[in-house]
Amino acid sequence: TFNIISNYKSKIPIKILKNKFNKGQSYCMYYGAINSDTKTVLFIDADGQNNPKDIPSLANIFFNKNVDLVSGIRKKRKDSFIKLISSKIANKVRQYFLKDNCEDTGCSLKIMDKTIFIETKFFDGIHRFIPAIYNYYNKKIIYLDVDHRSRIYGKSKYGTIKRMLNGIIDIFKLKYFILK
Repeated sequence: TFNIISNYKSKIPIKILKNKFNKGQSYCMYYGAINSDTKTVLFIDADGQNNPKDIPSLANIFFNKNVDLVSGIRKKRKDSFIKLISSKIANKVRQYFLKDNCEDTGCSLKIMDKTIFIETKFFDGIHRFIPAIYNYYNKKIIYLDVDHRSRIYGKSKYGTIKRMLNGIIDIFKLKYFILK
């Protein structure tokens, strides 16, 4: 990913941040947003599951509809059966407690005004709750169906049980300690 993005540096204004080792999705998104020179940030996972062809649609909605967050929703997911079921359950539990009206927070493809995100107290796992945070602050959110492809690069760092336990803890952490 780093080499591919570096090729665009001479063509478009882009700031590239690279970690020496894997620090996790939440850290990378938060660190990237804080270090961005712009108010608007776009996130896309580098594993190949998000299709970059969806970016113009997200950007068009974001810049023309005066919204704070456009979040991708993976409608035709290319994941294993167990991952699909565990994700469906996790999304329902999160929706029940946080009332965020988002059926898929696991989609990394998002474009947003970074202000609310970087002003929220950081915790590992915050990336799963971006729509809930923006919803809590009554920000305008639009969800957009996006393409989802089989993973091309890397491997998932989340096990089903660990993700479930961390997700439940994170829901309560967010609800009772961060969004008071």
